[in-house]
Amino acid sequence: MKKYFLVGFIVFVLASCQKTYVSNLSFDVSTTATTYKVGDTISFLFSGNANNITFYPGTPGLVYENRFRDSALGTPILNFVSLKEFNSIDTSLFLMASTDYNGAYDSLSVLNATWTDISNRVKFSKGLKDTTPSGAIDLSDFAALQKPLFLAFKYVGKQSSTVLQPRWTINRLTLTNNLSDSTKQSIATQADATFVGINIKNATNRWAFNATQLQIRGGTTLNSLENEDWAISRPLKLSRSIPDVGLILKSISSGINSYKFPNPTFSGYTLPGKYKATFVASNKTAFKDETIVKEIEITIVP
Repeated sequence: MKKYFLVGFIVFVLASCQKTYVSNLSFDVSTTATTYKVGDTISFLFSGNANNITFYPGTPGLVYENRFRDSALGTPILNFVSLKEFNSIDTSLFLMASTDYNGAYDSLSVLNATWTDISNRVKFSKGLKDTTPSGAIDLSDFAALQKPLFLAFKYVGKQSSTVLQPRWTINRLTLTNNLSDSTKQSIATQADATFVGINIKNATNRWAFNATQLQIRGGTTLNSLENEDWAISRPLKLSRSIPDVGLILKSISSGINSYKFPNPTFSGYTLPGKYKATFVASNKTAFKDETIVKEIEITIVP
């Protein structure tokens, strides 16, 4: 009796194993042509047994080769808006940059670092209640050094018997890595640049921060004592890039044997050129993981 029970158990186990077996993945893709005009409808036909299909059309942000990219040398561009109030005479705000600052937020570390004054790249407010865009500030020379960059706003309020020390407000700050494929990768924004204030002279007046602006006001009366304060960002990776992603066309729960665009998911190829359309097909279970990649070069003409 025990022998028959053992044989039955083995048969049951083998049958169970057969249920979890995954057949070899097969997948192919074809299209009726490889050259199209801008705006043409393009259809791809699928064959095989893939449960999952992801599409990389080869347009900016959707390139298969860039799916793991987290760094790319481009043109880092800084923008912000400034407003100066109560004083239209003296120069009191400077944009500084350093690649050797040690990141310690104390006055000695600030003074011991090498800072480059790049204020001449900026269009600052003139103090006439004019909210002024800085213009595109190119930081390519710092990107070439391939080191983290610290940006700082240095405020100097001078003691004067004739003019008040100004109030400065900085907002709408963005820093992007502009790549050759026309994509703009965010390096930092006003909210996540994480500026920290460091007092050098006169601790009474300091930078104030929130998610939308930086602001400082010197002495509010004539003959207020000289004031110097810095607002320093976190270390910024100027070559930062976000990995490209693909468009999910099919999952295990959905059926599809073709794909065409333009459609709401992908608007199609809007510029002439050569594009590598890449399809990644896969079957994944707890027992097996298979992937097939197929590429078709598409030429788009005017």
